[in-house]
Amino acid sequence: MANFRVPRKPSPVRPKVTKWKTPEFTHSDSAIWPTSAPARVTVCPHLNRDPLVLIHPWRRIQNKEESMSVEPLRMDLSKIAPDAYRHFLQLEGLIGQHVERKLLHLLKLRASQINGCAYCIAMHTDEALRDGEPTERLTLLDAWEESSAYSDKERAALAWIEEVTLIADTGASRESFEALKAHFSEEEIAWLTLAGVQINTWNRMAISSRAQYDRAMFSHTASAAKATEPA
Repeated sequence: MANFRVPRKPSPVRPKVTKWKTPEFTHSDSAIWPTSAPARVTVCPHLNRDPLVLIHPWRRIQNKEESMSVEPLRMDLSKIAPDAYRHFLQLEGLIGQHVERKLLHLLKLRASQINGCAYCIAMHTDEALRDGEPTERLTLLDAWEESSAYSDKERAALAWIEEVTLIADTGASRESFEALKAHFSEEEIAWLTLAGVQINTWNRMAISSRAQYDRAMFSHTASAAKATEPA
């Protein structure tokens, strides 16, 4: 019998979003993307294409009551699946041994900004400040591409972490990967990549479980100790 291949279903096409010069945004399907709906916007200008604008429609504020409340914790993954959670923490410890701590703070914070993870933004800002990172560099991180506050090494790592975070759109480009080689060894690049994968995992855990960071949760630990990632 002749061999034949079942045609694959095409991947869903992501909606194209236009960024206007005004603060308003629009989309061809106004029923899904109303121009009046507030939305989170993230721009990654270093990519070799038109500026990438990501809008999270699930964060739209539909009414005043919704805007005044935050959904409570849905689930505590550290208690529901402790064995699996423990392995994530072990990997986190290994990454911390291979990536410079201050650089790791920047990478985690930048990925968390893109993903819109409140828990991780709060936690890694807190940790970076306690480790002596200047406030200005944290404030400028969302616009690192236009700032002179970061070294070439940090800029290469930030570009890579953005591409790993937005991999469905970027494909982890050859340009960003090759740019790493001027500043990092092959092993260091591997650990940077694992750091990107790991923080994106924590972001998804925190957002899907609706975890909220509270520094008081870790008041029983020494001030130099690292807070655990979200449950």
